[in-house]
Amino acid sequence: MIGLEAVTARFAALPAAMKLAVETRLASEAAELVAAMKRAAPVGVAPEPHPGALRDSIHATRSPKRPVAYTITADARDAAGRPYGAWVEFGHAAPGGKHVPAHPFFWPTYHAHRRLLRSRLSRAGKAAAKQVWE
Repeated sequence: MIGLEAVTARFAALPAAMKLAVETRLASEAAELVAAMKRAAPVGVAPEPHPGALRDSIHATRSPKRPVAYTITADARDAAGRPYGAWVEFGHAAPGGKHVPAHPFFWPTYHAHRRLLRSRLSRAGKAAAKQVWE
C-alpha cells in the first residue's frame, strides 16, 4: 500500500498531540474555574478567621493519580485547624446550636461551567487531531 508509513506515523502522533492540546486547555480552564469560584466565594462569613481567607484558599493542583486532571480545593482552616469550606458551602450548626445558613459557591460554580469546560476540551482535542491530519 502506497503511503502506509505516512498514515501510520500520523496515527502514532495523534495521541501525543491530542494529549498536549487537552492538557494545555485544561490548565487554562482550571485557572478560569478557580477565578470564577473566587468571585463567587463569600467573604466574612463564619467561621472565617479573617475576611477573604476562604476565597484566597481556593486553588487548582495537578492530580497525582490521573495524568490529565486537576483537583480544585478550598482548603481554608479555622482557628482550631479544621477545614471549613464545606461548612460554608452547606451550612452548619455554630457553637450553641445556632444554625448558620449555607453560602454555596463551589458546586454551583462548577455546575455552571461544566458543560462549557467539556465542550472546550473536546474542541481542543478535535483541533489537535485535525492539525495532525492536515
